[in-house]
Amino acid sequence: MVGGAPVTLQDISAEVEVFYSAMRYNRAQNVWNFEVTIANRTTRDLTGAMVLYVESFNGTTGVLNADATDGTHAYFGMALSIPGGTRSRVCSARFLAGAVAG
Repeated sequence: MVGGAPVTLQDISAEVEVFYSAMRYNRAQNVWNFEVTIANRTTRDLTGAMVLYVESFNGTTGVLNADATDGTHAYFGMALSIPGGTRSRVCSARFLAGAVAG
């Protein structure tokens, strides 16, 4: 389910690059925030309902406020269009505060 609608997902991880940046501690909410940028590595436009699937993490006790889960892994809905060859979309995700691996 993405945005309340059932969808069939296709793995496009070979067609994109994911960059994590700007990790910072939010004292008011006692969580870590970070930004994610997705870059299209192909020459074609990528369009449609996309999700950022969190396969693993370390230095934290887990994902907070994900849009959904498949029962094992969390994911964030990112309905967007990424033109061929350009970077697109920055989003924030929150993790439980904990020791962060350096």
